[in-house]
Amino acid sequence: MFDIIISISILSGISILVFGLSITAVILLFKPPASANPTPQSLSVMWSLVFARIRKHWPLIAFSWGTLLAAIGLWADFSGLGFLDFLRPQAQMAGDFRIAIAEFQVKGENTATSRIGQEVAEGVARRLQGGLAATETRMHIEVWGPEKVGRIKGSNGAARAQHAAEVAQRIEADVVVYGTMTLESPLWAVAPSFLVSDHSFYDAQELLGEHELGEPFQIPGQNRIVSSLEFGDEMIERVDLLRQITVGLAYYSIHDYAQAKEYFLSADKYASQSVPNGGQVLYILLGNSVGKLGDLEAAEAYYKEVIKMSPGYARAYVGLASVYYLKSLGSTVNVEMLERAIEAYRQASEASYQPPYSDITVKVQFGLGQCYLVAGLANIEPDLTEAIEEFQAVITAYGGGKNPRVRVLAAESHARLGLIYSELGALRDAVKEYDMAGNMLEDVPDRRTLYLQKAEQLRIKADQENLR
Repeated sequence: MFDIIISISILSGISILVFGLSITAVILLFKPPASANPTPQSLSVMWSLVFARIRKHWPLIAFSWGTLLAAIGLWADFSGLGFLDFLRPQAQMAGDFRIAIAEFQVKGENTATSRIGQEVAEGVARRLQGGLAATETRMHIEVWGPEKVGRIKGSNGAARAQHAAEVAQRIEADVVVYGTMTLESPLWAVAPSFLVSDHSFYDAQELLGEHELGEPFQIPGQNRIVSSLEFGDEMIERVDLLRQITVGLAYYSIHDYAQAKEYFLSADKYASQSVPNGGQVLYILLGNSVGKLGDLEAAEAYYKEVIKMSPGYARAYVGLASVYYLKSLGSTVNVEMLERAIEAYRQASEASYQPPYSDITVKVQFGLGQCYLVAGLANIEPDLTEAIEEFQAVITAYGGGKNPRVRVLAAESHARLGLIYSELGALRDAVKEYDMAGNMLEDVPDRRTLYLQKAEQLRIKADQENLR
């Protein structure tokens, strides 16, 4: 904010200075001859002098008046936006759970179609707000429409997901709903998506990134003017599906996985009956929810159902791999399940559809690191080299904060490296890794405390060994 004020002040000062120079130049150019009673001959001489000076000083004149006009234009622009509004901090969402409905991008947009994407989004926001108002929840679910959110645009899905992530960060939204439209009379094709940000899901990496809300569908168009109140049955069903999903996500964000599961199950009737491929996103969410509740058999079934529906969907393989990994743990390591987990992670990395901003590669690296760590500690593998490499790859992907979505995975990778180095007897290195892990998890107090305590214990142990 101060940078903005300073920039405006400097620009204003420069404009005033240049304006003064401009006026001075004008006075010098147009100073009349000393004669008190100018004659036609003296006037002719005066204008000759004026034009001569103009030719001589035209760069200064052009620069002076050009800058003055630019300053006037800037002032007019600020006046149009509202100068005080410009200085006011950027508005941010403030609900317990925050849903932003962005203007849909109309492909091949022109002046005549520029408002269609906004009108469709406004209709989505109205129906979603109405449905949420009739839904009892333990939290305030806030919805912003396109007039506050703006448009999500991009030349492809990845670019749109990136823009959605930027908008989510700017307004602190948990979910951003957006999409594209293709206008072909009499029906318009709509391809809706939503992005789950890391605002409230810092410890739910399995959800982050873009999700498709079923396959593209058609709504009735009329003379290229959309009726915001008459979407057609397909649009209504899609918005109702979105409502159930977002309420489920709201409960998921506060770790109430049982309630989240109930909303996802209730949404299944919309997906299975009327939304082509809507079951993909729902079964992923259901698999995640029941997995958090410890029902690994049900989670495995949901992920396998997604793979049956869409064999190239990477999220399903990541979920399935996590189930196999958890099944491998116990009093003794289940080698078969561990091998299945490794294979499923590799399938995820090779899957044809890896949703934008889902960070599948990083999740695979962390998952493989976990598998190799278990194998190494159980002497199934000869050493821990592969585990170290995978965890270091996760930390590299985080880039010191350049990819904040994988911050928690990077912190946990530091903690795993701390465990590995302590097992190898490199206590100072272990202390460093545990300290890094704890300091990166300020918003996860229980994990932060655990890792900082481990760092302190190993620090004391290392000091004692140095005294021997």
